[in-house]
Amino acid sequence: MYFEAQGASSAFRDAGPHRTNRAVVHTGFRNVADDPDFRPELANEYLLLWGMFMTSFLADDYLADNNFHGAQQTLVTSASSKTSISLAACLAKRGGHRAVGLTSERNRAFVEGLGLYDQVTTYDEIDQLDSSAASGMVDMAGSGTVRTNVHNHFADNLQYSLTVGATHWEDMAGEAALPDPTPEMFFAPGQSAKRAKEWGPDELGCRVDGAFASLLDSSSGWLTVDHRTGADGMQQVYDQLVNGTADPSSGFIVSMGDAT
Repeated sequence: MYFEAQGASSAFRDAGPHRTNRAVVHTGFRNVADDPDFRPELANEYLLLWGMFMTSFLADDYLADNNFHGAQQTLVTSASSKTSISLAACLAKRGGHRAVGLTSERNRAFVEGLGLYDQVTTYDEIDQLDSSAASGMVDMAGSGTVRTNVHNHFADNLQYSLTVGATHWEDMAGEAALPDPTPEMFFAPGQSAKRAKEWGPDELGCRVDGAFASLLDSSSGWLTVDHRTGADGMQQVYDQLVNGTADPSSGFIVSMGDAT
């Protein structure tokens, strides 16, 4: 694989055909040697979390920018995923708005231990949530079953349904009719462009970096870096992720060489 680089020495963008349809945030690379805020002792955590954090930051900002569409709480599916954890960390900083983590029974204890969600419940317990509460959903799972259950349970009290991820790839949501609101695909570049215009690129960068630094500071309590090497190591990680058996606290870094 090769890069078609565009940019300067401090940062560049991969313009290769394999990234043509990827969001801008997933095609950019930064030279950390030129970043005064980069901490070498957290290099692994930086590598694992930075690529998804921008999406979480912008989703949180988008919701707050729209006053959460009148919702009192946000349900976050796939609550143990790194993107959901990043979103929950951003929501927790705001205060005054509840975050409810939806997860599997297997990952429940881990999610509760994060201390970021006001409430944690399993997918099988959605019907036990207070359906009278004005709520919204940020869907990181993409599960048709989970989405349908949330929409049906909250009905008219579901104020928004924002689609971000698809960790439950084996149960992808289709075009089945749902009670309103219509699920909306979150477009991170749109919110990024809006804030860059309103705040200026430098201010946007400062806010993102500050929020990310806070997440990095907390990561030692819930993230364990797991190094693997070679094709066998990559296969092991792939199998765990596809089968859903990976420890939610693990962050995998695979090196094709011997160096870790």
